[in-house]
Amino acid sequence: MVRLGGTKVVQYKSQSYSELKKHNLEQGTQFIDATFPAIDGVIGTSSIPSNIVWKRPKDICENPRLFENVETPLATHPGELSSGWVVSAISVLSGLNELRNKIVPDYWEQEWNDKTYCGIFHFKFWRFGSWVDVVVDDFLPTVDNVLLTTQSSSKNEFWIPLLEKAYVKLHGSYDALREGQLSDALVDFSGGVCETIDLTAGRYADIEDKRAQLFDLLYRENIDHSIICFSVTVFGKVEDCLKKGRAYGYLKRYRTSPWDWKRDVKSMS
Repeated sequence: MVRLGGTKVVQYKSQSYSELKKHNLEQGTQFIDATFPAIDGVIGTSSIPSNIVWKRPKDICENPRLFENVETPLATHPGELSSGWVVSAISVLSGLNELRNKIVPDYWEQEWNDKTYCGIFHFKFWRFGSWVDVVVDDFLPTVDNVLLTTQSSSKNEFWIPLLEKAYVKLHGSYDALREGQLSDALVDFSGGVCETIDLTAGRYADIEDKRAQLFDLLYRENIDHSIICFSVTVFGKVEDCLKKGRAYGYLKRYRTSPWDWKRDVKSMS
């Protein structure tokens, strides 16, 4: 569970999105981020395909969009460079419009437009007590015109790989995100405080009173607009069609009787 917070914003690497965009529009140029260049070093030290080509979205598809449909989230798919915990966090984020629109600020202004497009985007992440505004260009790694990054189920939608690139920039490389926890990314995406509950260690399946307390806690946190997710570890027991290594977002809870319950979950991957 993650409770939201924070308002202060600082510019990462002292880059101002508005100033950089204005400069490129005035010059009639497309932004190239010299602080995070499209080179193999951005990938990391792992095995790198020899035929990587960095492309802008307009060179990958005919009609690139930041969002294909801002109100209806599409599925999130991993790429060769993706990390599972980041994919899961982005999947959760895609279903939370209010929070997503905070991380993707002024999305309507950033949307593709022939008059205002110049290859620059920005995203916000929570780091060390402040929101950090991260600017990126839109060069993305591809092989045979296929993205190697986390991506939308629509080939025309690019907020996911661009958001991931900004998060990668904050960490230094795609490789730097190989190891991590879903809770870490959710805190970075929300500015909140995370609480993790191990249902097995807490014996929630065996003790009725603890189950009742858990359901009441989830109900209260949901009312308070906390982000609530579930996952099954690779060693966990899978029931009710839940899949290991997958994140599920909690939507709502229904009490059908004092001894029974039913919950809705939304698959977030």
